[in-house]
Amino acid sequence: MLRLFAEHSPAAIAMFDRDMRYIVATKRYLTDYRLVEQDLTGRSHYEVFPEIPERWKEIHRRCLAGAVERAEDDRFVREDGTVDCVRWEIRPWYDDHGAVGGLILFSEVLTEQKRAEEALRQSEARFRATFEQAAVGIAHVSPDGSWLRVNQKLCDIVGYTREELLQRTFQDITHPDDLDRDLAFVRQVLAGDLATYTMEKRYRKKDGAIVWIELTVSLVRTPSGEPDYFISVVNDIDARKRAEQALAAKTAELESYFDDALDLLCIVDVDGRLRRMNKAWAAFLGTRREDLEGRHFADFLHPDDIEPALRAQHQLLATGALESFSARCRCSDGSYRWVELRSRFAGDTIHVTARDITEQRLARESAAVLEEQLRVAQKMDAIGKLAGGVAHDFNNLLSVMLGYTTFAVDALREGDPLRSDLKEVLDAGNRAAALTRQLLAFSRRQVLELEVLDVNAVAVEMEKMLSRLIGEHVRLELALDPALGTVKADKGQLEQVLMNLVVNARDAMLTGGTVTVRTASAAADQCPSGLGPCVVLTVSDTGSGMDAATRARLFEPFFTTKERGKGTGLGLSTVYGIVKQSGGDVTVESEPGHGSTFRVFLPRADRPLSMPRTMTPTPRPTTGTETVLLVEDEEAVRRLTTRLLLRAGFNVLTAQHGGEALLLCERHVGDIHLVLTDVVMPQMSGPELAARLHALRPGLKVLYMSGYTDQEVGRHGLLEAGSRLIAKPFTAEILLRRLRDVLDETAAP
Repeated sequence: MLRLFAEHSPAAIAMFDRDMRYIVATKRYLTDYRLVEQDLTGRSHYEVFPEIPERWKEIHRRCLAGAVERAEDDRFVREDGTVDCVRWEIRPWYDDHGAVGGLILFSEVLTEQKRAEEALRQSEARFRATFEQAAVGIAHVSPDGSWLRVNQKLCDIVGYTREELLQRTFQDITHPDDLDRDLAFVRQVLAGDLATYTMEKRYRKKDGAIVWIELTVSLVRTPSGEPDYFISVVNDIDARKRAEQALAAKTAELESYFDDALDLLCIVDVDGRLRRMNKAWAAFLGTRREDLEGRHFADFLHPDDIEPALRAQHQLLATGALESFSARCRCSDGSYRWVELRSRFAGDTIHVTARDITEQRLARESAAVLEEQLRVAQKMDAIGKLAGGVAHDFNNLLSVMLGYTTFAVDALREGDPLRSDLKEVLDAGNRAAALTRQLLAFSRRQVLELEVLDVNAVAVEMEKMLSRLIGEHVRLELALDPALGTVKADKGQLEQVLMNLVVNARDAMLTGGTVTVRTASAAADQCPSGLGPCVVLTVSDTGSGMDAATRARLFEPFFTTKERGKGTGLGLSTVYGIVKQSGGDVTVESEPGHGSTFRVFLPRADRPLSMPRTMTPTPRPTTGTETVLLVEDEEAVRRLTTRLLLRAGFNVLTAQHGGEALLLCERHVGDIHLVLTDVVMPQMSGPELAARLHALRPGLKVLYMSGYTDQEVGRHGLLEAGSRLIAKPFTAEILLRRLRDVLDETAAP
C-alpha cells in the first residue's frame, strides 16, 4: 500500500527516520526535485541536498522534538544556482510506543506558478500603461453603447472628465449626421458580418465644439461567443480634416490662378507629353492650348537643347526636383526665345514653371564678357604689383652690384684679365637692369615721357628696322589710315610695343608668312568700355595661332610657349603694361591654325603734334665741392653712394633715416647745399623729411632717389609735381650729372 501511495500520490511527500534518512518518497517529489532516476531509500537527506541551509536543519531538529513547521513561500537555492519557490510543511510521525520516529515533509514547488503570476502581473501593468498613456483615445464600450472604460486621451479629445463620460453613451456625443452610419456598422459587427470597421466621424465636445475623429472598432466576445464589449480606438484628425478642407478651397483657387497666371505654367506627364498648360504659355508660343496639349515638349525646343532637356528630365525623375534649366523654345513665327524652367515631380506628373529670360540672357552674356575682362584685369594687376615690387627690391641690389663693379673696373689697368671679367659682370648687370625695366613696364610703374604722336609716322620710321628684324622668310605689310588722329604716348615705349608685337608674330611663323601692321580710327562704341574714340594699331599674322588656354595667360610675365632659351616671356607682358599705363587697352583674337590678331587701342588726343626734341648740349663737369646730406635706409646703397660722391669731390653727411638727418642738419655749422634722399623709408618718408629740412634751412635743394618710379610715388601723393628724382639702379655718371643739374639750377623747379 505504501508503494502504491508513493507511486500515485499527486503530492510531493517524503518520509524520513530520525537521522533524516529517506524511508519513502512519492513520484511527484522525485519529479519536482529532479531526482527521478535516483533511489533515495536509506540515503541522507543532507547527502542528497548538500546545499540545504543551516536554518532548515534547525527546523528539522525542532520538528524531531515534536514541533510542526510550515512556510507558504520559501526560497530554495539549489547547488547549481537555480532558485525554487517552495511551499512546505514538516511534522513528526510517531511509532507504536508514541515516540517520534522521524519526519514527514509535504512540499510543493511553486516556481512556475510564481513566474506565471509575475508574467500576468507585468502583462496587466503593460496593458494598463498602454491603455492610459496611449497617444490615441481608447475605450471599452458595451453593446448598448455605454462607456465601460476610457483613457485620459479620449477624455482630452471630447472635453469630458472620466466620470462624466462613463455616465454617457457614444450615441450621446456623436454628431447627428454621422450617427446612423456608425450604428449601421455596429449592427454588422454584432451580426458577425464585419470583424472590425474604421470610419471618420464627428463628436460633439462638452463645450459644443465639433471635433473630427478617426474611429476603429472591434468586438470582444465571451467564450460562449456572445458579444461582451467593443474596443474603440479614437484618433484626433480634426487638424488634418480642417487642413484638407482648406486645401480643397485653395486648390479651387489655384486652379483659377493657374489659367490666369502671367508666368508660364504647364503640367507634363513622365513621358514628356503636355497634359495641361495655362493661357500665358499658349500666348508665349503664339498658338492655341488645344494645339499644344498632348504633344511632346521636345517638339517646341531648339534642336541643340533637346538632348540636354531629356537629360534634365531623367535627372528630375531620379531626384524629384530640378532647380533650374534654360532652353530655347520655338514660337509659331519660327523665332526662338529663351526660357528658364523650374520643374518638380509630383505623383505621376511634372509641374513646370517657366519665365521668358530672352532679354536677361542677352544682358548676362554681355555681362559675362565684361566680368571675364575684369577678372583678367584684376589678375594682371595683381601680377603687376608683384613684378613691380620685385623690380624695386632688385633695383637696390643692382645699384650696389653695378656701383662696386664699376669701382673695381676703374681700379684695374687696361689689359688686366680680371678687368674683362668684371666688364662681363657689368654687362650682365645692365641686362638685369633692362629686365627690371621690362617688369616695371608690365607693372605700369615706369616713367613715361608723354608727347602727342602720329602712330603712322612711328610705324613708317620703324619699317626698315622691322623688316630686318623679321628676316627674309616673313613679309611685312603696312596698311595705314591717312586720316588717323593723334595719341598722347611715350614714343620710345610705343616703338617698343610695335617691335614686340611684330617679333611675336614672326616667331609664330617658322616657315614664313605675312605680318600686317594696320592703323585705323575707331568710334567709342567700337572700343573697349571707357576709352572713348581711339586710334587702333593692329598687328596680325598668318601663323600657327593659339588655343584658349594660351590666350588666357598670354600677357603674364615669364609665360612663353617657346622652348627654353628662346624667349624670356616678357615681350607681350611689356606690351600690356605700356598700353595700360598709356590709358589704352590691348585685345587678341586667335584660333589654332588661323593666325593671331593683336589690337592696341590708344585714346585719341586730337591735339597738334609735339615739337621734336633737341639733342642735349655737351654735358658739364660732374664734380663738385658742395656739401650733400645723403639719407638712405639701405646700408649697402648708402655706402656705395657715399663713395661715389666722395670720389667726385663732394662733402658728404650720411643718415640712415629721417630722424638722424634732422639731427645732423641742426648740429652741422656749415652749409648744406643739397639733400639726396630715398623716397620710401621707415618712420619718415623722403618728402616729409624734405619739408622739415626746408623749415630749418630754407632754399635747401632736394634730389630724390627710389627703386619706385615717378609714376608710382606720384600716384601715392608722395612727391609734388616737378620734384627731381633719379631712379635706381643708376651709374656713377648718371647720379653725378643729375646731382650737378640740380645744384646748378638757379630758379625753383
